[in-house]
Amino acid sequence: LPTARKQSLTEEIIRIQLERKTQLDLDETAIGHISGANKIFAAAVLKKMIEQIKVFLQAGGVGAVAVTLSSLVIQSRADKKTDCCIAEYPDSAELIFTPGGQISGLRDVSNGNPMTALMPRIRQQVDRFCLSHNTAIGPCTFLLSRASAAESRDEIKSLFPDARIQALATPGAADLPAFYAAMLAQGAVEGKLPHINFLTAMQPPRKSLGLGRWMPRAITAAAVAALIVLLFAAFFTLFAASGLAAWLGI
Repeated sequence: LPTARKQSLTEEIIRIQLERKTQLDLDETAIGHISGANKIFAAAVLKKMIEQIKVFLQAGGVGAVAVTLSSLVIQSRADKKTDCCIAEYPDSAELIFTPGGQISGLRDVSNGNPMTALMPRIRQQVDRFCLSHNTAIGPCTFLLSRASAAESRDEIKSLFPDARIQALATPGAADLPAFYAAMLAQGAVEGKLPHINFLTAMQPPRKSLGLGRWMPRAITAAAVAALIVLLFAAFFTLFAASGLAAWLGI
């Protein structure tokens, strides 16, 4: 999203855009955002998902400090010069676009195939991002398990010649969630969590701020139109009655 001229308008812009572009129930949604130099990166999550995470942690005697996007924590391990970070998950890959060092988008590629099979789709997503944002993407960084890094290196280099490949200290993709969870916890201990924390996120009201400005005008216009229709109907009825009376010679 584009930045607002006044910081106080940022939350209003996010609410309006969410209403226009999604079917989210704002009563049931929490929103986090990061304001950069010329863009706002916004993310939304259902409140019930946050509650499920809190209940799960409480069952193990763990208090939640933050609920955030794991991909943003993972991206911090990537080379700072990269414009796109591709993080591997057990059955998918997530692309985090950061041209100019500012988060501009997330893309998910998932179909249950190994990393080698996802490469063409990842290349396609990067090209689409460049086209839609009218920008060029520099070298991409791949964060992969050791097994995937070894198996897909040739495929990556054929589609991303300048790619940087970082093999994580995990034997396979199935072990990545636990590894990412440890990274997230370590970031919390060190005070290096991302700005987005859904525990303290925006709680936008259900009432649409975008509708508030033009709704009274719309109601007035509808009332005027209804009045015109009624007057026209009354005039037509009177005219028809007088015409019938003249025809009958009354």
